[in-house]
Amino acid sequence: MERRITLRDIARETRLHYTTVSLALRGDTRIRPETRTLVEQTAARMGYVPDPMVSALSVYRTAMKPSSFHGTLACLVNDAESHFHPDHHFIHMRQSMIRRAGELGYRIEEFLLRTPGMNEQRMSGILQARGIRGIIVAPQPETRIDARIEIDWSHFTSVAIGYSLAWPQHHLVVNHQFRAAKLAVQKLAALGYRRIGLFVCSMTNHRVDENWLGGYLAEVSAHKTLTPLAPLFFEHHEKRSAADLHAWMKRWRPDAIITDHFFTTDWLIGTGKLRIPDDVGAASLYVPTEKGFHAGVDQNDIEIGAAAIDLLVSLLHTNVRGIPACQRHLLIEGIWREGRSVRIQK
Repeated sequence: MERRITLRDIARETRLHYTTVSLALRGDTRIRPETRTLVEQTAARMGYVPDPMVSALSVYRTAMKPSSFHGTLACLVNDAESHFHPDHHFIHMRQSMIRRAGELGYRIEEFLLRTPGMNEQRMSGILQARGIRGIIVAPQPETRIDARIEIDWSHFTSVAIGYSLAWPQHHLVVNHQFRAAKLAVQKLAALGYRRIGLFVCSMTNHRVDENWLGGYLAEVSAHKTLTPLAPLFFEHHEKRSAADLHAWMKRWRPDAIITDHFFTTDWLIGTGKLRIPDDVGAASLYVPTEKGFHAGVDQNDIEIGAAAIDLLVSLLHTNVRGIPACQRHLLIEGIWREGRSVRIQK
C-alpha cells in the first residue's frame, strides 16, 4: 500500500511551512496568488488527496465547540426592496443563514448588486479586496426570469438559493417543489376533494423549474379517484383576471384549488365571488408558518437557509471554486400546514 502524501510532504517539496500549504490548498486569500498556484500544482503533481477522516474530524470539532472567527460570507442580493419586505420568504432564510453561519464561525454580510454606481466588475473587486471567498446568491427578483450575475466566479465558492438565477448555474439549495405540489394534492385528496385544480403564476412556475406543474400532474394522474383538470395560469400577480378565473371554474368545476402563494388565495376571496372553504377549498404552495387560515405547504425557509450555509462551508473546506461543471442540488422537504381554507368533504 502506497504511503499517503501529506501536507508536510508538499511543504518540503515547495520549501514552505505546512500551515502555509494548508491555507493555500483551502484558497485562503491571505496567501499570495502565485504561492497558491505553486502549492496547487505541486499537490496535483505529487498526487495529494485530502484525508477524508481528517476532514471529518475537522467538521466534528467545529460542530462540538464554539467556533473562532473564520471570515465573512457574502450574500448577493439583486433587489433589496422586495427581499427585505416583512412578507418575503427570504427574511426567514436570511435569519437562518445568519444564525447557522455564526455557529460555524462566520458572519454574513449583504451586498446589493443593483445600486447606483455598482456593477459586476466592481462587486468582484470589492469582494476580493475584502478577502471574501464564499458567496450565497439570494433568489432573484420575480420580474427577472433571465437574471445573470457576471462577476469573476473563478475566485469564489458559491451556492445559490433556488432556480431563479439563469446564469451561472451554481450548486444550489431549494425547496423540493415537485414533492411540495404532490403533497398538496395528497392532502386535499385525503380530505375528500376529487376535482383539484391548479391556479398559479406562469412566471413563478418557470422560476421553480416547472416543478409545481410537474408534481401536480404526476400526483393527480396517480389517483384513480381524482378527475384531471386543465391548470389555469396567469402571467403575473398584478395581472390576475377574475373573468378568466370564473370562466375556468365554470368549465372545470373544481372543488379545491391549489394556488402558488397564500396571497393568491387572499385574491380569490377578494374577488367577492368565492367563499372559502364553503364554495371551494384552497391550499397554497407557499404558506408561512404563522398564517393560520391558509392550508398549504411551508417551504421550510429556515432549513433552506441553514442548509445553504452548511453546503457553502463544506465547499470552502474542500477548496471548490468557480462555476461547477456539474451542479449539486440539495432539495429540502416542505411541511404541510393545516388551515381553515380547507375542510373534510362529506
